Amino acid sequence: MGTLLAHRLGGLEDKHCWSLLKQRAAVDDDVLKANPNMEVIGKEIMKRLSTYHHLPANLKRCFAYCSIFPKDYEFSREHLVLLWMEEGFIEHSNEMERKGNGYCDELYFR
Repeated sequence: MGTLLAHRLGGLEDKHCWSLLKQRAAVDDDVLKANPNMEVIGKEIMKRLSTYHHLPANLKRCFAYCSIFPKDYEFSREHLVLLWMEEGFIEHSNEMERKGNGYCDELYFR
């Protein structure tokens, strides 16, 4: 229950997924021109990435929570972790903040 309507998250469009994959792999257009097979391989990898569907349940909740923010909204990692803690997305322990930072890292790298 809540005051916000649920929003179904869809996958990234191919062009955005490809851009993100190139960025994470540190591949620029010059590298792709020198090795055209790299783009073919990269796009095959991209097709297999449906990151949200393969996330563990705890990370799905945290990722989906981010959809309440407007597009291009900037927030700090610390603030986001505190919000996740308040929502109960992170199990109570002495290391909740460390665990929340780990969740952020995991989502970032996926």
